[in-house]
Amino acid sequence: MFIARLADCFADPWIGYCSDRFASKRKQWMIVASVLMAAGVIGLFALPQFASETNAVWLLGILLVITYLSYSVLSIYFYTAGLALSTDYEGTTRVSAWRESAIILGVLLASALPQILAVHVGEKSAYHLFSYCFVAILVLCVWSWLSRNPFNKKSNSEQLSPWQELKENPSLRWIFILFFVNAIPPSITATLFLFFVTDILHASEQGGAFLGVYFLCAVLSMPCWSWLSTRIGKRRALVAAMFLAVASFVWAYALSEGQVGAFYVICFLSGAALGGDLTILPSLLADALSHKPHRGGLEFGIWNFISKFTLALAAGIALPVLSYMGYVPNQPLSSVYALSFSYALLPSIFKLLALSILLISPIDTQRRSK
Repeated sequence: MFIARLADCFADPWIGYCSDRFASKRKQWMIVASVLMAAGVIGLFALPQFASETNAVWLLGILLVITYLSYSVLSIYFYTAGLALSTDYEGTTRVSAWRESAIILGVLLASALPQILAVHVGEKSAYHLFSYCFVAILVLCVWSWLSRNPFNKKSNSEQLSPWQELKENPSLRWIFILFFVNAIPPSITATLFLFFVTDILHASEQGGAFLGVYFLCAVLSMPCWSWLSTRIGKRRALVAAMFLAVASFVWAYALSEGQVGAFYVICFLSGAALGGDLTILPSLLADALSHKPHRGGLEFGIWNFISKFTLALAAGIALPVLSYMGYVPNQPLSSVYALSFSYALLPSIFKLLALSILLISPIDTQRRSK
């Protein structure tokens, strides 16, 4: 799984590069990626039926690589096509809000549907049926989307390499640096969430409900952030989202066993802050690319790479810190203060660092005209 994820992570910039370099073939590659992703998902859920002990590991690895890479192709092309929907200041925010809210709702549906199906057909059959439902939804969405011809087919024959692009474009450099640092706090909290709920709140049975509140609040807050960014500008709206995130993180540090109600409020506030990040940050990247609407694959490929890399980095930061400070999961005498620090204050430090980068950067210092 590690090798599959590593291959997926480092492939993203090059998938984006090829998307721009061979822009006229995007539709065909999307169809190929959709077929491979459907086959990968069905194969993964059917794996126990046809895999022996000797070939299961190899089949699992191959199917994971196929599924991850095909999803990366689809997601990068999906983000790139959004550039053609709007290039004005408010429009890029609306596109970002609709897209990110749909992604979160898809995650919630994918999490809930197997549990709902299991009630009626049993757990094993539920996951098989879920894979077929997934393929049906995938076919419907890709077919209806491609029928609208979302891509600008103009290609760019003189293409910079992914890392030369960062070197040559200072505006993108600032945005990517901000996005990288700002993505670390939610990655840390995602890594340590179950530890915190289990060993600090002693409410592991409510973990799903906490996550549901968190993600639903992120979705519901996106129209508000979109409205606010049009009134005060994206820079100021993002500052407000960052302050809200820090406030919720600091409050979480003060929690102890049984304070479930307070944590629901924290999930509400931190979810709303996440909604601000998801609404505004991708729209800033779209603004930076508005002068070259035929591009975007490379930049969103790097964007995907950063998202995945920070998840791995967060585990590499938070878990060693916890171990060094003496925390051992599910041990009553372990250092729960180390867990509170790593879950709440450590993300606050990175979030304040991201806020400092935003304040000293030239990002969105002048609102673009409509």
